[in-house]
Amino acid sequence: MKKTLLLTLSLPFIVHANLVGTDAQNFNPTSNGVDFVTVQSGRTLDPGVVNFGLFLNYAVNTLSFLNEADPSAVQNNIKLNDKLLSADLSFGLGLTKNLDVGITLPFLIQQEIKNDTQVAYFSSTGNTEQRLNAKYKFHSNDVQANAVVLTASNNNIKNNPYTGDNPGLTTSLEWASSWKWSDSWFALNLGHRWRDSGASLASVFGIDPIPNMYIYSAAWSRMLKNTDTKVIFEIFGGTPSEDSQDVNLSNRKLSNLEALAGLKHNYNQNIALHAGAGMELFQGFGSPDWRVYAGLNWNYGPLWKKSIKEEHKKRTVKNPKVQKFILTNLRFIFDSDKLEQASLDDINEIVQIIKDSEGVERVLVEGHTDSMGDENYNLELSRLRSLAIKNRISESVPMDPKLVDANGYGESQPTDDNSNYQGRARNRRVVVTVFSRETLTNADSVIEIRLSE
Repeated sequence: MKKTLLLTLSLPFIVHANLVGTDAQNFNPTSNGVDFVTVQSGRTLDPGVVNFGLFLNYAVNTLSFLNEADPSAVQNNIKLNDKLLSADLSFGLGLTKNLDVGITLPFLIQQEIKNDTQVAYFSSTGNTEQRLNAKYKFHSNDVQANAVVLTASNNNIKNNPYTGDNPGLTTSLEWASSWKWSDSWFALNLGHRWRDSGASLASVFGIDPIPNMYIYSAAWSRMLKNTDTKVIFEIFGGTPSEDSQDVNLSNRKLSNLEALAGLKHNYNQNIALHAGAGMELFQGFGSPDWRVYAGLNWNYGPLWKKSIKEEHKKRTVKNPKVQKFILTNLRFIFDSDKLEQASLDDINEIVQIIKDSEGVERVLVEGHTDSMGDENYNLELSRLRSLAIKNRISESVPMDPKLVDANGYGESQPTDDNSNYQGRARNRRVVVTVFSRETLTNADSVIEIRLSE
C-alpha cells in the first residue's frame, strides 16, 4: 500500500529532445518550426527571424499501467486507462546565418484516469520542465543541410523513480540532416541522451532511473500543389544505450517508437496551422495508443538587418561593371505597391549608390513573389511593385527613365522552398541590377549583395 501511495505522487516517465512532451509522452515540437513538427531539420532560422509555437495534443493510454490488483491486466486502445491534454509553448530565434536557439515549456493541462486500479498519474497540472536548445548548421546548399543540435532540460517533477531523487540536467546531442529529392524534403536525426539521474528510489518503488539512450527519428514532407499545405510524416524513437534494471511494474518497455502524420497549412505570410495524429508502433514508455494534435507557428522578422550602404562598402571593387542587390526584406503596405518607410529608406540607399557609381548605363528592377495566393494576382502584384521601385529610381537619379526597366515574374522563379516562412521571404524579393557602360569582362567586376542572410 505504501508503494502504491508514493507512486501516485510521482511522475511515471521522463525523456527529452524530440522524445518529450509533458514528461509522460514523446511529442515535442521543435522550437524553430522549420520544415517538420518534432523532427529537426538541418536548416536553421535566418538571423533575426523569430518563431513562436503553440501545440495542443490529446493522448490516450500514455501513462505506465500499474495494476497491483491484477498484474496480468494490460492496456489497449479499446480499454481506456488514461487521457492527457497537454501543451507545448516554444520560442526560437535565429542568431546568425548558421545558428538558432530556442526554449520550450511543456505543460500538462488536464488528465483523466479511467481505471480505478491505475496507480501512476500526475499529482498536479502545470509546467513540467524547461528545455533549452541550440542548433548549429555546419553545411548547407539549395538541396541539403546538416546541423548539430544540443538540448538541455531541467525537470520540475519531484519524487520520480524514473529520474531518481533530485536529478540534474538531461542533455542530448543530435546530428540532423535534411535533403530535397524531387518535390519532397526528407530528414534523419541520430543522437544520444545523457541523464544525470538522482539517487535511485528502487528501494521504495522497485524501479531504477531510466538509463542513457540512443535517439533517432526520420521525416518526409511534400507540398500539395496549389493548396499552400504540406503533408508531413514522422517516426521517432529511442532505446537504452546501457544495461538497466527492467523492473517497471507495467507492460511497457524502456524503448519506444511512434509514428505521426499531419498537415501544415500556411494560413498567411506569418502563421502556419498544424493538425494531425500519431500512434505507438510498439508499447514503450511515453508512447500513447493514439494521439491527435493541433498547433500553430507564428513567424516574424527579421528583427535586424544588414545595412545596404555598409555591405556595399565592404564588397566594392574598383569600377564594378555590374552591381546586383537582392532584397528580401522589403516591406510593402499590405496588398499594395507602396513601401513602408523603413523599406523606402533602403531603396533611397540604393538610389544614392547609383548616383555615386560611374558610367551607369542601365538599371533593371525585377519583382518576385512567393506561391501564396492566386498565380495571376501574384504576377500583377510583382509587376506593380517593381514598377513602383523603378519610378522611385527614375525620379531620384539623373538619367533617362527609359534606361530603367521593370519586370514582374510573380511566383514563377522561386529560389527557395515556399513551405517555410523564411523560404517564402527569400522568394518574395526585389532584385535591382545596375549595369555600367563597359561590357562585363570578368567575375571580379560583379558585386552581389544579398540582404536575406
